[in-house]
Amino acid sequence: MTPVKQQAQRGATVQATAAFRRRFATAPFGVLDGLAVSTLGLGPSSAGPAESTEGALLAVELGVNVLVSAPHAQQGQHEDFVGTVVREAATRGLAEREALVLCTRVGHLPALPSRFGPRVLALEEHYVRRGLLDWGELVLGRHSLAPRFLEHSLATSRERMRLDTLDLVLLDTPELHLEAVDLPTFRARLRAACECLEELAARGWLRAYGVAMQGALDVGDVFDAARAVAGERHHLRALSLPLSLSHQDMLALRHHVGGEHLPTLEAARALGLHVLAERCLDGGHVGYEMPRAERLRLGPVVSDPQVGLQWVRSLPGMGTAVVGMRRESHVEENVGVLALPPASLEAVRHFFTEETEEC
Repeated sequence: MTPVKQQAQRGATVQATAAFRRRFATAPFGVLDGLAVSTLGLGPSSAGPAESTEGALLAVELGVNVLVSAPHAQQGQHEDFVGTVVREAATRGLAEREALVLCTRVGHLPALPSRFGPRVLALEEHYVRRGLLDWGELVLGRHSLAPRFLEHSLATSRERMRLDTLDLVLLDTPELHLEAVDLPTFRARLRAACECLEELAARGWLRAYGVAMQGALDVGDVFDAARAVAGERHHLRALSLPLSLSHQDMLALRHHVGGEHLPTLEAARALGLHVLAERCLDGGHVGYEMPRAERLRLGPVVSDPQVGLQWVRSLPGMGTAVVGMRRESHVEENVGVLALPPASLEAVRHFFTEETEEC
């Protein structure tokens, strides 16, 4: 394994994130494994790799301390981008490394360089022959929970970002394996993946881990796997899911928790998981046909993105709404919601779909 070179300091600390929070006394913050985390996070833009470093630094300056990336986002360029932002924020005195909560993912295979030829040959050359995974551990040609692959993926992310410790590592869409294997095999793979992440936490590569779901995953299975591996000292701390005004289906899923089957946010709260919502703006179209009177139910929001972000961040049990912000103007618009108190439960429920209302 290639050693990490020119690493930044180790991860976020309780003291540094608390000090960051005190600079923004009117903005609400959440807590992730003791760390103070902003209710708005900066993630990769779906529009391409043209994110602005100045825009990201402005977000930090205005109170955003959660930065989310992935090794497959923009073919690895986004992890490079986040590492640059972290170092530049420290250089400019906007935030030290220990005040920023940095997140990446493991599980998906990133795009391979064209020099490897056809994808089957590329997978054979880049992963199978190197012992990172076996063909039977690969699902849909793009996802694996093989511990050797997860370790390699995180090592590569640390190298790209030039960071010693990631504060949160998300096991990305493990439910894909349910399309290829039976439930007992899936649960065995989950347990092996959690065992790997617990070992990497012991090495200091990560502070905490979580799961990012996009389909019908029972989060109780992930919690059971983590607890089976590490007991009550496990490091499972977060749940990420796609969520917006027009896509609320993740809220209605049920998860087994202590003999009950609870809806997603209630289950996350019962399991002590910080919730990150992604794809909150549906490409910027959330709320674009909403009458002004309807918008104002959520507070003095003035734009479509603010409508979407304010609704998501006001959901009971919601932790951080993660959104891509390519330009400084996007940052100023989106971060404006941090000055608003969360909308009332009555206002939030007004926008529930029929399926969500039932949960």
